[in-house]
Amino acid sequence: MGNPFGNTSNRRFYAFCQHFADGYSKRTGRVEVNPWAQCNEVLRPVFGDADTLGAALRANPSEFFAHLRWNVENHPRESRKVFASGYNGRPLLPGAGPWTREHVGHVLLIALLGLPVAVLAWRWRRLPGALRQPRVVGALLAVGVVLLPGLLSSVLLQPRHHYLVLQGVMGVAVLVTLTTAVRGPDAPVGTSRRGLALSALLAAVVVLAVPDLVHRQGRGSPPERQVLQRVCTLQTLGMGARVAAGSSIGVLDTQGGLPVYLGAPFRRIPVWTLRAGESLSRYLRREHVDLVFLDDRMRQEPRFANDPALEAFLAEPGVFGYATWRLPGTDTRLAVSADWAGDGEAHGLRVLKKYTVGRRTPSLSFAQPGTSPTRCHWR
Repeated sequence: MGNPFGNTSNRRFYAFCQHFADGYSKRTGRVEVNPWAQCNEVLRPVFGDADTLGAALRANPSEFFAHLRWNVENHPRESRKVFASGYNGRPLLPGAGPWTREHVGHVLLIALLGLPVAVLAWRWRRLPGALRQPRVVGALLAVGVVLLPGLLSSVLLQPRHHYLVLQGVMGVAVLVTLTTAVRGPDAPVGTSRRGLALSALLAAVVVLAVPDLVHRQGRGSPPERQVLQRVCTLQTLGMGARVAAGSSIGVLDTQGGLPVYLGAPFRRIPVWTLRAGESLSRYLRREHVDLVFLDDRMRQEPRFANDPALEAFLAEPGVFGYATWRLPGTDTRLAVSADWAGDGEAHGLRVLKKYTVGRRTPSLSFAQPGTSPTRCHWR
């Protein structure tokens, strides 16, 4: 996550935007848009133009702390779900349905985790002394350091399972350490055949409990493949090689956060940065927008709907000082700042048409449709 209170207009603050919008929807029931794809529509009425956590805190402290309080209150319940439910909320027991490999593995896993708990309950009188042992104190401190980033993410963002799974793993490590400590000072510390056998059994049970997501969900939906193709193609065009240290490539985000996954040096520019009454051309210059997806999502964006220049931009980006690129294998067109046109020609793009009127720039497309510098595959 980096420093969430610093300049986090790209991936870091966008994560807060999505999780806050989802939590706000669950807390209030007043959200009418998809909180994950349109989080800005939820965030801006609450925090204005904030683009860091610090700015959000200053803009609306009461809502910011309400978000944190909701996360803290839900943390214990969501932590229990990590153990008590399977993937995507699947119950521990099948009920009236058939038993599956995952159900069997999950039940056996809970049973194995109950063994150290039973040992601690049986020898509870030795527990205070065990907690004072240097080995146990060191282990607890190490676990605390490892868990701190995940706990902070759960509080600042949301206690989702991918933030909580590590505390489950570390909890098992703590249980094993305490179980060894309460066995007494004369108990052997090193590995034993019994310990190796238990470790092998635990590994086998974990394999049983892990769901086969590839079989269940397939190898990615068409929208997911399209996003992957767009990201991979843009990353292999070599635009980042020409970016000076500390600079970035501004991408207007009309794609529900797609610029976030491009990574550095691409910089996400949310559409709500458009000022009231500001023309599209002036906005593109002020925000230093280098890349725009030319599709119907710009027409669907309410902030651009009343700008008479929108259709002119979609039809002829060259008038605004942009080249037009087409991604291979799709109908996706990009308006790219003329400064980057040379990168397209260097990576298999060719000039289809040159304009000689005004500030129009070449329109570019891939020389061989269906090819790209690097192919992206689902494995």
